[in-house]
Amino acid sequence: MSHEAPTAVLQAAFSRLVDAHADAPRPAGGAAAFIATRGFAGRTPGYYFGNGPQGIGYYLDARQPQPAAEAEKVAEDKDEVPEKRAPKPVDAEALLREAEQQAGDQGQLLDSRGLKRLVLSFEKKACDNMAARVKHADAPERFMDTEVDLDEAVRQLQAVASAPELYPELIRLGAVPGVLALLGHENGDLAASVAELLRELTDADAVEDSEEEARELVAAMVEANGLESLVLRLGNLDEGIAEEDAAVLNSLSTLENMIELQPSVAAEVVQRTPLLRWLLKRLKPREFDSNKEAAGSLLALLLQTHPPNAQSLADINGIDALLQVIAPYKNRNPGSDDEAEYVENLFNALCCTLMSPAMRSVFVEAEGVELMVLILKQKRVARAGALKALDFAMTRTPAACERFVDHLGLRTLFSMFMGKSKVQQSKGEAGGEAEGEERMVSIVSSLMQGLARGSRRDRVAAKFVENEFEKCDRLMELYTRYVRRVRTEEVRLAAMPEEEAAEAAEAGEDYVLLARLGAGLYTLQQCALIMGHLWFVGDLGVRKRILLLLHQQGLTLAGVRAVLEEFHDSIGDEDGADEGVRARARVMRLLTALGWEAPEVPPPPPEELPANGTAAVAEVEANGAAEEDEDADPFGLGALPDKSSAKAHKSDRHGMERKRDRSNSGDEGRGKRDRHR
Repeated sequence: MSHEAPTAVLQAAFSRLVDAHADAPRPAGGAAAFIATRGFAGRTPGYYFGNGPQGIGYYLDARQPQPAAEAEKVAEDKDEVPEKRAPKPVDAEALLREAEQQAGDQGQLLDSRGLKRLVLSFEKKACDNMAARVKHADAPERFMDTEVDLDEAVRQLQAVASAPELYPELIRLGAVPGVLALLGHENGDLAASVAELLRELTDADAVEDSEEEARELVAAMVEANGLESLVLRLGNLDEGIAEEDAAVLNSLSTLENMIELQPSVAAEVVQRTPLLRWLLKRLKPREFDSNKEAAGSLLALLLQTHPPNAQSLADINGIDALLQVIAPYKNRNPGSDDEAEYVENLFNALCCTLMSPAMRSVFVEAEGVELMVLILKQKRVARAGALKALDFAMTRTPAACERFVDHLGLRTLFSMFMGKSKVQQSKGEAGGEAEGEERMVSIVSSLMQGLARGSRRDRVAAKFVENEFEKCDRLMELYTRYVRRVRTEEVRLAAMPEEEAAEAAEAGEDYVLLARLGAGLYTLQQCALIMGHLWFVGDLGVRKRILLLLHQQGLTLAGVRAVLEEFHDSIGDEDGADEGVRARARVMRLLTALGWEAPEVPPPPPEELPANGTAAVAEVEANGAAEEDEDADPFGLGALPDKSSAKAHKSDRHGMERKRDRSNSGDEGRGKRDRHR
């Protein structure tokens, strides 16, 4: 951008300082026939820059006078050896003043007239380069100067990023298609400059106060096939070359910026390009670098912004690929904070793929549960991500629950549940311990609900009996804590000033629900579900312990029933009336076991039955059938739908978690997304 020129001045000054103190004298004699360079480094007297037999660099030009020969000729005429003069002392303060002056000259505000001049200059130099390439296709040195000029024109356009209000004018002048076309240029350095320009134009810091104009630019880029151009160039860049390595990072950053400005881009880029395949391929190398971090961040963003992208990832065996990328971290910790964030993004991406029953089945078949159990046992930083993945994978997935028990996950889980084994968090990550606690409760609840009657379920229930009911004590400790947190939040909501209460009323019921979820309502409900299942199992010692602990805290079994009743009432019919009836019936069995009695309400006359009376009758019949069939199927697992067609109901883990995250984290989407959180 505009501050690059002052930087170049300082760099040149430092070079002069180094040259002034160099001990080795410069060699005398004739000039070298070829000077190899990686790119154009300015005009050199006596040479021309090109790509010749010896590669890219400066070739001796016989048509130009040679500086060394001229010096020797003058020395011979004077019959003396040229005297080496000491370099003129360089004043650092003078260099700084010069740099600041140039920065001031180039930092002037850009207006529409200046923008038009930049665009016209860019278009002219692009045309000149195209014509020179066609005319001198076999002589690169003949069109090299035009490419240098074009590269300079592209860099000058970076000044537009400092005036995002001019983006509509940039679009009107038709510059966007021309800039994007250069992504396919044969000169990799030129394509790298374009990638840097696009990143600057879409950077969040640059467009913070002009998001509407930035969205217009993104729309113009999408319309001009910018997504295809960016992804196509990604596949052709060589990361072994410094300039192209930087271009990869700039291209990934540009795509990320576009998605954050216009979320619909997440769907379009997956539908129109092979970006997901490229990202999975880029994640495979074991070595960690900035490009790998950017690839992981972009993948998580794509899946979180547009959930159907998870199915596209699964279709290309993406779940198995993610497990392979995560596997090395079961034995080692990330080497830096950046790598720790990268690992977190990998787990976020994996969890996005576990939102549907079909993909959870793929996860189980790919031995994902076994890998997560191994990570839990190793006590590395990846343990927090593994706990989160298991929470998602085991929700309403009996096969995952069975695998977890069969591969000896209970011992590690309950050690963490008791606080004997901590969940190691990344540096600077706040709230990690509380999140881990909530996920452990959710996993135990999933085990109690997902395991059929038999040895596996008995092993889970037995954990609450061993060591003098210590797991019951821990469960009641958590239940009591979350009861108080939710009640405190309810008191705060009730005591809100009238203005805030009015605003909350305008926001609707979701405001109160989100506030209560933020205080831990979901975890409270999961604790109540676990207690309900333990009570339902019927162990007399467990029942006595639960009652004793409740009374010690001034709580009652009626309070547990109230929590479960609210959970029961929150179950909706999003997955169909039949599934809603079955889900409510399963919770109703627990309520009945805890002593809940339905209020006696006389049935309405037949002519006053509501429109959904059929569903209501079905629910009553389901409850009655459940009571008759408790011994054969105490948890109603036979009534569960096939896991390939099941969907999450309103109160499932992921729906509640999304609402809770909205209440806790607001819009902290760009950084660590869950990127991303």
